[in-house]
Amino acid sequence: MEGERYLTIEQVAAHYRVSVSTVRVWIRQNAVPFLKIGGVYRLKPSEIDTVFKQYPKPLEQVEAAPVVEQVTVAIAPEAALVINPDQDV
Repeated sequence: MEGERYLTIEQVAAHYRVSVSTVRVWIRQNAVPFLKIGGVYRLKPSEIDTVFKQYPKPLEQVEAAPVVEQVTVAIAPEAALVINPDQDV
């Protein structure tokens, strides 16, 4: 979804009505796509929705997905510019 913002773990937990620890498990198991920017995890709901559509059972029962690209930067998260590699710039 164009213009969609990356959310914090807390925002994702509220969006999906799950606990923060559940979102952390999803990240630890590489079950959902995420970025790590300046030590802070960021996730896009549309990317998580894609995972939910692929796996009809709860994520806790799904085997870990392939390793997701992680990005670490040395700037504040609010100053970071995230570019989708599949999008023409």
